Amino acid sequence: ERVRVMVAKCSADPAYALPEKITISLGVAAMEPALGRSMHELTIAADAALYQAKLGGRNRYELGAIAAVASAA
Repeated sequence: ERVRVMVAKCSADPAYALPEKITISLGVAAMEPALGRSMHELTIAADAALYQAKLGGRNRYELGAIAAVASAA
């Protein structure tokens, strides 16, 4: 949310002399490191969240969901 607000403030600030209003859509995901987890899984979740944010309109963010992985016994 802070990144989205900062972009909006820059867009509204005449000192930046932007030709038009700029907005940002973000997909955010996080996970706890664990056996069986990978960066690829995190990237897929963030990408899916970004797609949902873009479907929802401009200037927004969505949080990605990562399915739980059963612990190795």
